[in-house]
Amino acid sequence: MQTTPQSMNSTGSFETLVTSLSGLTTYYFRAKAVGDGPAMAEKSFMTWVRRPSSDTDNATSITSDSAR
Repeated sequence: MQTTPQSMNSTGSFETLVTSLSGLTTYYFRAKAVGDGPAMAEKSFMTWVRRPSSDTDNATSITSDSAR
């Protein structure tokens, strides 16, 4: 996948949104800058899996066939 080039007028950070990544996967990316001459950096990151969580309170109004 290649992102849309971004024009910048000064040094600084840049970002792009990447979607549809798989969990527990290592991804590699390359950033390229062109100014006085081209510069390139290659990096990697690993995605993680977000597991659902829940908070519960103690049961109240307990009867033989229901609870709140």
